[in-house]
Amino acid sequence: MPVYVSSTVRLQWGWSVRQLSTSVGGPSLPLPPPSSLVGMLSKPLALAQRRRELSRVNGVIASSTYRIARHVLAIGAAIEGSAIPYGDLARSLNIPYLRRAYRAREDMWFSTTIFGVVSAPMTRIHYSIVFSDDLLSEGVTLEDLKLAAYSATHIGTKEGIVDVEHVEVGETSIVTGGETMCYTPSPGVKEFPRAGRIEVVRVWDPRDIAAYSGAGEPVGLDILHASRPLGGYVDPGIVVLHDDYPSYPVGGMCGIVASLP
Repeated sequence: MPVYVSSTVRLQWGWSVRQLSTSVGGPSLPLPPPSSLVGMLSKPLALAQRRRELSRVNGVIASSTYRIARHVLAIGAAIEGSAIPYGDLARSLNIPYLRRAYRAREDMWFSTTIFGVVSAPMTRIHYSIVFSDDLLSEGVTLEDLKLAAYSATHIGTKEGIVDVEHVEVGETSIVTGGETMCYTPSPGVKEFPRAGRIEVVRVWDPRDIAAYSGAGEPVGLDILHASRPLGGYVDPGIVVLHDDYPSYPVGGMCGIVASLP
């Protein structure tokens, strides 16, 4: 049977995760993407299993995150609290990164960069991830997933420190339709009752090895998040799934998470 891990983490200041196809100076995604949520679990799991940062999977050298990401069936997350995107202005020393032909050009030694972040001090992120039982056949147990979720230290860049408040693991089974408070792949969305704001965010498909190896262009995926802004506070909204869309009952705030397309 598929298994799930649901958790609630509290952010210390926020997060920074680059938008698709942007450089270090690009804006941050307004939501923690699925690949970063899986990465938050994979680091403590890899340390516990004494795995290296890179692994060879199906003949491709990729981040060890892909070892568990390839088994993801469904994933969702919701933000509860303040989350304000902005940019940090920084002056960069470029000399170490310039090609030799350009190092004599003093006008290229320095530059200014806008480093995108999302300010979300003391904001909670509720997330749920469903894995196929193939993950268990690789020697990962429910207790391993629980300990990994409790051992999470950050989301996105290393500065995105989190405190873990709650973790729940268990078995689940596929159903269809339902309602969820967590973000959802766009094909599964039927309607947004009582939602004050709808966000559509383009992210990497967390199951695509190219997102972890640089081998080709990763597959993009649109996720939709419904919320009810209350001043500077964001309260998760309700997403109703299509009646025939595959989903999985889970614990935590999500209740149900929609299957990845």
